[in-house]
Amino acid sequence: MSVRIVPVGNDVLLEVEDDGVGFDPSAVALGSGVHGMRERAAVLGGDLEIDRASLGGTRNRFLLRLLPAPSA
Repeated sequence: MSVRIVPVGNDVLLEVEDDGVGFDPSAVALGSGVHGMRERAAVLGGDLEIDRASLGGTRNRFLLRLLPAPSA
C-alpha cells in the first residue's frame, strides 16, 4: 500500500493505492460509501476518483482545490 500527499499547482493531491485484487469501477455498482465520499469531497471543493492501481489493486485519488478555479 502507498499513501502520497503532493502539491499540484495550487491544489493538493491525496492518493491511496494498494496491491490487492482491485475491481473495475466501470463494471461494478458502487455502494453508498463511495457516493458519500464523493459528496464529502465535493463539499470541500475537491474531486474523488477511484480506479485501478498500477500495482493491480485500487487507487483512490482526492484532489483538493485550495484556490477557486479561474472563471471562464
